[in-house]
Amino acid sequence: MPTCVPGRPLVVIAGWLGCQPRSLRRYEALYRKLGFGVATVVIATPRMVVKSSTENLPKIQVPNQWPSFEYPSHTIQGLAWDTLRQVHASQCSVVLFHVFSNGGGFFWEQVKRILQKRDEENINANIKLKSIRSKVAGVVFDSCPA
Repeated sequence: MPTCVPGRPLVVIAGWLGCQPRSLRRYEALYRKLGFGVATVVIATPRMVVKSSTENLPKIQVPNQWPSFEYPSHTIQGLAWDTLRQVHASQCSVVLFHVFSNGGGFFWEQVKRILQKRDEENINANIKLKSIRSKVAGVVFDSCPA
């Protein structure tokens, strides 16, 4: 769960493929010093990327009962859904994404696709996604491919 005081800004730091959480601690400390709450996402294995990319960008589907439960994070899309659930629960004022290299870039692509999603059958999820979308202040692409 992100460490964020309601009403304060939140940064989601998405690490590179295979990065260790300890590798992101300097960035977490910098953002905390600047007054941000911090959520860290680590793309654990390249298999998550391969699984997501070989499925020809799987259709975005709002999980049942989202955001009331933790979504399984065995794909990048699952990780993105779960991160957005945490962002929604944090009640932050704005959210900034800081993504590193390929892993962070792939993660941001899934977050962006989800935030653009409109589901005529799930008005509740649409309202929550619109609320999150309105809070996204920007994305820092750090060492990402062109």
